[in-house]
Amino acid sequence: TYAELDQRLQTVAGNLLKLGIKPQDRIGIFLERSPEMVIAIVATLRIGAVFIPLDASYPPEHINYTLDDSGAAIVISDDSLSDSLHEFYGTVLNIHSLLQGKPTLVAGYPSVDNEKIAYLLYTSGSTGRPKGVLVRRGALANLCDWYIDFASITSESKVILMIPIGFDASIKNIFSALMAGATLVLAPTGIFDPDRLLAQIDQCQVSVLNAAPSAFYALVRQAGDDHYASLRSLKLV
Repeated sequence: TYAELDQRLQTVAGNLLKLGIKPQDRIGIFLERSPEMVIAIVATLRIGAVFIPLDASYPPEHINYTLDDSGAAIVISDDSLSDSLHEFYGTVLNIHSLLQGKPTLVAGYPSVDNEKIAYLLYTSGSTGRPKGVLVRRGALANLCDWYIDFASITSESKVILMIPIGFDASIKNIFSALMAGATLVLAPTGIFDPDRLLAQIDQCQVSVLNAAPSAFYALVRQAGDDHYASLRSLKLV
């Protein structure tokens, strides 16, 4: 629930503040698609820090280059991904440790204006080397406001996140759903499995789906086996 989400956010944000993290400090988020990933991202923004989304499917060389180039001194991760961080000499914080303890009611979170940076995203890079793109908090808010209106997202919507965290559109999907009070549905991690994804869309009655055309076409082809019954809940693609 949103109450449970807020409690977890307060716990993680409070623990980050206790560790001395300041506004605009850069923090890598290196987690599989999960509730913990969402909590880590939103908690980082709540304290005014800059999050750097790191796709767990990328090779260690890409991850370590991104961390080195971004100047991140801290990464939030978990034990299952620690092997990919063997060349990172900063601090690795375990998300499950950050979730320990009672929610901290912070008297006042750092005040951060819309011109400050929300996140630093690394593109694939046309030269073969990833390039970091800085995104302002105001720009993220404007994009989400537009998307909520465009996609008619309400508290009744079920928005699925199936885009990997390394792609910019994933950030829009996370925050638009939460800002509208909708249900955020997290697609399964691992290898793309149309059958598994269709079952989840049907079970959760997903209404908004944002995906690369190639991924959606694969779903449509597979859904033909049941005469597209598994896609009937969709209102916007």
